[in-house]
Amino acid sequence: MLFVMKELANYVLTISGLSQGLHEYDFEINDKFFTHFESSTVKKGNINVKVYLSKQSSFMELIFDFEGQIETDCDRCLSNFYLPIKRNYTLLVKYSGDDEDKEDEMDIIYISKKENELDISKFVYEFILLAIPMSKNHEMAGEQCEEGFTEFLHQEKEETKEPTKSIWDALKNFNKN
Repeated sequence: MLFVMKELANYVLTISGLSQGLHEYDFEINDKFFTHFESSTVKKGNINVKVYLSKQSSFMELIFDFEGQIETDCDRCLSNFYLPIKRNYTLLVKYSGDDEDKEDEMDIIYISKKENELDISKFVYEFILLAIPMSKNHEMAGEQCEEGFTEFLHQEKEETKEPTKSIWDALKNFNKN
């Protein structure tokens, strides 16, 4: 197993000796969690994560259920706000033989049958990032952008209004020079 920081040890699941069937784990993600990931775009958040692990003889299915909020920037006014997130993701963990060297796929990872533990911290972090929409604004949190900013936008639109001319009007005087 790879070296895991002491603070992330809570996200290491012991899988050896785990009986077949459904197992449930609860995690609370806070600001400190995000400090362990270099260049993290998320710095603050409070998220509850439930992990449902269904162990079978040849694979495990993990369902990550996220609910909480992260601090992010509004794409309109650039101020910070707390964006609610509620998503779930599925990850399959398949066992590979000792001589097999399978490459991980999008939602499938391969581990040796001899593996005793599974570190899910990286997956929790990546799934949180995937839950953040590409475009985010205050309305997604039931809020509005800062008042001064919206007034600035409306003022700028009024200043840039020019009488609209068609391209044909501009071309009428083209040959007169």
